[in-house]
Amino acid sequence: MIAVKGANRRVARDPGKLYGEALARHQQMEAELSRAVNRWQKSRRALHNLGKRLDRAVLEQAESTPFNDTL
Repeated sequence: MIAVKGANRRVARDPGKLYGEALARHQQMEAELSRAVNRWQKSRRALHNLGKRLDRAVLEQAESTPFNDTL
């Protein structure tokens, strides 16, 4: 019998059932982690693309304004 805190001591826990529950929890956590990584990669790509867009906008603005030396 496996000692489980707060469990009814008259009923033995089935090791196969414990393993199955742990495996199900692990698979659920793995799926959640995969979705979180996919969201992070999407956010990272969006940030990269916005940075490139900002660089292009700043470069176009710098090219369109005439150089003036006010010093």
